[in-house]
Amino acid sequence: MATVLAFYVIFGLIALIYLYRAGAIYWCAFTLINFMLCKIFINNNYYTFIIWGYAIILLYYNEKFGGAYLENFFPNSRIKIFLDYYRDGAPMQWHVVFNMTILRMISFAIDFKWAKA
Repeated sequence: MATVLAFYVIFGLIALIYLYRAGAIYWCAFTLINFMLCKIFINNNYYTFIIWGYAIILLYYNEKFGGAYLENFFPNSRIKIFLDYYRDGAPMQWHVVFNMTILRMISFAIDFKWAKA
């Protein structure tokens, strides 16, 4: 079972990096933030509103700025130039299909809450 899981993780990361190049960093970061919000606020009465609020903010940010660029987060960094340049040649733009990932993150969060109830 551990070998199958390792295969899925490794193959998934390779596919993610190939398809989205440096955009995979954003995809992983936003998904990790969602998971951390789920773990931290699981017992909060406003859990559903927090998760939906995060999702709406992400959707708005992706729509307004056409995805995230490191330039928006680190204006004076040298690595941002390389990663933002490397991101633009990707076969798929991560922010286009990330909307479906946001829906899956909401679904995961609500299922996570119901499983704890």
